Amino acid sequence: MATRKIIMVGSQDEIFEELPPEDIELYVIQPASLIGPRLRVAAADIYTIEAFNDEQVLAGARFFCERHAIDGLFSFTEYGLLPAANAAKALGLPGISAETTELCRNKWKLREKLAGTPLHVPFVMADNHASLTQFSRENGFPLVLKDPSGVGSINVKICGSLSETLVFFDELQQQGYAYVLAEKYVQGTEYSVETLSIRGRHQLIGVTDKHLLPGGLVEQKHVYPAALTIEARARIERYICRLLEQIEHRHGPMHIEVKVDEERIYLIEINNRPGGDYIWDMVNKVSGVNLVAETLRYAFDGQPDSNERQTRQRYGAMSYIALFQPIPPSTIRQTLEKMTELDRVQCQISPSSNEREVRNSFERPGFVLIGEQDAASLSAVLPAIEEWIDAQCCHQGGRL
Repeated sequence: MATRKIIMVGSQDEIFEELPPEDIELYVIQPASLIGPRLRVAAADIYTIEAFNDEQVLAGARFFCERHAIDGLFSFTEYGLLPAANAAKALGLPGISAETTELCRNKWKLREKLAGTPLHVPFVMADNHASLTQFSRENGFPLVLKDPSGVGSINVKICGSLSETLVFFDELQQQGYAYVLAEKYVQGTEYSVETLSIRGRHQLIGVTDKHLLPGGLVEQKHVYPAALTIEARARIERYICRLLEQIEHRHGPMHIEVKVDEERIYLIEINNRPGGDYIWDMVNKVSGVNLVAETLRYAFDGQPDSNERQTRQRYGAMSYIALFQPIPPSTIRQTLEKMTELDRVQCQISPSSNEREVRNSFERPGFVLIGEQDAASLSAVLPAIEEWIDAQCCHQGGRL
């Protein structure tokens, strides 16, 4: 098989641990501050930019195209997705769809696309108090207000009354948002769904049990895989295949957040990239599916091999546990290594971190990623680990 030359825009350094896949030569466009040791090993060449925007990403893509016979252009990172898709479209390169990416990056466009289908959730793009008041009369409380293109729970709030809704709307307008997306709040158990589409063939790779802070939207814990019945998983799979066809997604990963309420499934949001909070890593180590590597490797021909995936599995179940107060990694390892398999531990320690309230996902100081041989072993050890982490946070004067 001939070696394919592919441009990749962005991604955190850990993503490059198992890249490039066989028969792929990787050319990477990346801000200088995000160039790490794994990327330097993985890339045939790196084009440095200052920020992910259309102009700089297109310049980087042109640079590589002038020097190499480039076969495709992809991105798997939130802020690189749309500039990469636009660059691929401008240069006529195979890659992620600009139209699909626009739907994923702009939540109101996605809601408009799904209006009139069984996937619809009531919404309104509001630019004044009157439209929000009318929407709340029709749909009741609570409702969700959000920045239409935001990420990481930034500028998102569940509002339980009209006064709370209007106050938060005014706050967002003061930040420069001309329009605010309001959605009907839906009940149910929230899950993250990871899928991989290979040239039009969709596969549900796995479902993550997602735990939020009580009364908030910031993720506290993820457990992979979620404990689902065969029937529940099949129902989710049918739902996501219908969704992916509706938005005309053809190739690459999707991270889909849904709520399941008995027989109903509601879409929260969708992103054409692997899941954050190291969900991509848990999928890789439990299911044996490297979402990025397989997207690149099978962009033009071939299909993933289930036996190969099975040989890559390292754990039977994993959990990502967020830290809301800093704990020295050495302290974590000293205690938790006696209890479980510590896969990754990261935490930033700063003088002000003890006093700072965590308002969104980006403000959490760190996390612990653990793995066990099966779901039962993971369920057995998780309560003790969480209790120890809570005790450490309380000891430092933190609050959850």
